Amino acid sequence: MVSASGGVLLFNENYESTTGWTFNPVSGNAWSIDSGGNGLLLGTNVPDGNTEQVYRSIGFSLPSAYTLKIEYKPTSSANNIYCFNITETSAEINNQPKGVLFRTNGGTQINIATVSSGSFTQASYITSLVVDTQYYVKIVNDDTNISMSVFTNSDYSTGQVGSTISVTDPNFTTLDTLQHCGRNDGGGGTSSCEINNVQVYDDT
Repeated sequence: MVSASGGVLLFNENYESTTGWTFNPVSGNAWSIDSGGNGLLLGTNVPDGNTEQVYRSIGFSLPSAYTLKIEYKPTSSANNIYCFNITETSAEINNQPKGVLFRTNGGTQINIATVSSGSFTQASYITSLVVDTQYYVKIVNDDTNISMSVFTNSDYSTGQVGSTISVTDPNFTTLDTLQHCGRNDGGGGTSSCEINNVQVYDDT
């Protein structure tokens, strides 16, 4: 399948099954896959200060230029979580060797970041998101910069919220693990969100 921008669809996760996913911890995890009629990843009261993860392989490493599309809905705005990540390993983000992610600050603020050996490079937050509103997040790596734009319309091009933000592409070549997690670096409080229909396009 070819996207509107010309990229070839490589991967689509619609969260209709737990097959291929690993939950850490196995029981009592704040993340759950709603495999009923909707197909949805639910992060319910994901804690700040305690690792909660769900992860799976996407089956390949991200190409040098790509587009990611993610449906995201903040359902509370209490604290910070790493709700979407593509990483080199399954390690928690604060201990992750390499990764590209969007992180939330209280759910209604969101930004793009990269992580290298647990050290973050991040853009300023897009701050005007509203709880219980459906958003469409587009991340584009043009092999020079990794940019993120947030929209209210499912075409990923109209109804933009805030400005497009970006960080420099660190040229990681081994990112093959999709994960959603909390954070293990202290703090308190929780956040909740919904994720659906993660798509990866090859733009090379």
